Amino acid sequence: MLIGSTEIKLEKGKEGHVYVVGPTGVGKTRGYTIPNVKQEEKNIIVVESGKQEIYHATHQTKEKQGYEIVQLDFLHPQFEKRLQDRLVHVTDRKFVVYIHANLFDSTYQERGERLQKLFGLVQETAREQAIHLFLEEYELYPIPNLLSFLQVVRKKGMYLSLIVQSHASLQQIYGKEATDQILENCERTLFFGTRSMEEAKLFGRISGYDYLELLLLQNEVVVMDTYHLPQKIPIQRVDCKY
Repeated sequence: MLIGSTEIKLEKGKEGHVYVVGPTGVGKTRGYTIPNVKQEEKNIIVVESGKQEIYHATHQTKEKQGYEIVQLDFLHPQFEKRLQDRLVHVTDRKFVVYIHANLFDSTYQERGERLQKLFGLVQETAREQAIHLFLEEYELYPIPNLLSFLQVVRKKGMYLSLIVQSHASLQQIYGKEATDQILENCERTLFFGTRSMEEAKLFGRISGYDYLELLLLQNEVVVMDTYHLPQKIPIQRVDCKY
């Protein structure tokens, strides 16, 4: 397990599912998804929001690497057919499929159903081509059988990067026991931070990592450690006369 907010590139050759946790703005996309899409050597499927931040940051790099670039709208009527055509049509050229979803024009259920179809197509073609799926903000389009999917596709040489804003968001969807099993089925966990004391304690225990950090500002000191929320301590000016 890694804790931090710097750029994290996974070591090549060490494969497995990755669980990435951190609230909005801490750098999950910039620090994990973008650099690892750039260096990935398998076929790639990226699911992201309508802003398409990952596409804009990586597609030129992947094109220079010889990848075929495919863009799909999650909610387009021809989404399933276009994706199936690309997955079934096996060529020597690797591909990266960027799938974006407009959250304002879709419901939680619609997005989940589309992801279910995506997973079904991926499992059907997994024997023929290795794929790494990057699922940004997964809690916005969850499927009921995620745990089963993680277990099945691993045997077929496929891997998933599950990227969420909080561990609690998965617990609300799947319950504590199933979420713990999902975590256990991920070979690596990247923890970028949390606004929850319970999550700070959970990932602190998992990592066995304790730290104390002091950030000196102009008029205050910010104290941060593993098991407590950040505290601000004002700096008092004292005049000393000798």
